[in-house]
Amino acid sequence: MPATSLAVMLCLSACGRDGPEASAEPDPMPEMDIYIVELSGGLEQGSFGEPRNVTRRDGYDNQPVFLPDGSGFLFTSFVDDQADTYRYQIADGSIHRVTASTAGEWAPALTPDGEGFTISRNEPEGFQRLWRFPMDGRSPRVVLRDITGAGYHTWVDENTVALYLLSEPPDLALVDIDTASRRIVASNVGRCVQRVPQTRELAFVDKRDGDNWRITYLDLDSMTVTRTLPTLPGREDFALAADGSILMAQGGRLYRSFPGEQTWELLADWDASLPGHISRIAVSPTGRHLAFVVWEEPGE
Repeated sequence: MPATSLAVMLCLSACGRDGPEASAEPDPMPEMDIYIVELSGGLEQGSFGEPRNVTRRDGYDNQPVFLPDGSGFLFTSFVDDQADTYRYQIADGSIHRVTASTAGEWAPALTPDGEGFTISRNEPEGFQRLWRFPMDGRSPRVVLRDITGAGYHTWVDENTVALYLLSEPPDLALVDIDTASRRIVASNVGRCVQRVPQTRELAFVDKRDGDNWRITYLDLDSMTVTRTLPTLPGREDFALAADGSILMAQGGRLYRSFPGEQTWELLADWDASLPGHISRIAVSPTGRHLAFVVWEEPGE
């Protein structure tokens, strides 16, 4: 697959589609910005400040992941036909480019030691591998040379990564870093995969039942499903907070639920002020900030 088509496939999957149909001419990159919201009283109604657009440019800015100390976040930005990882600092609003390779790099995830991050990199051969970078972006190294199709991911521990494989349909695999052995634990899953804070569980979206998508909790020791709850209609991006709550968005509205519940509570309504709909969501580890991506679809 040409690099440009692959970049569009990954970016559109991150935006809210499963990926474009194969065509000679790839779709243009979508318009996306990252917003940040201050939280004055935790994740409760009335505690949210006004969303601020912190990337403020035409083009694609997506996939925010907060730094361990909550001082900022890493994100993917597509500039001059090149996807790289950037860092936003909350204190002064500055943005710094972290990676600068000729390969497209997507979906940063923090490593368990908090000293680096991993990304899905487009290789010249037309597939994706998992690479690791220190926080300064220098001296990267490949993590899993023999596993291709590596997409979105989250770390279970220092030796195990939960990997969304770019297959059809997408699989969720647990991969041992030392041996490169992998175990498929679910098929036909959504792109959002997260480790549940303070537990040995993974949360992901199960899409096997038609349009009835469910956030599913998998116990990593017993390999059994412990709890499920329905997603908001047609939505697959979610965030997990330290208090165990789950956040999703529909349009410009932010909702909350808890594991095992079957309904969603409206937390904030920004439908009238945002130029598009919310997709990716991230919660600061300090609980002081929320970051989310706003996708402005053509015609909106």
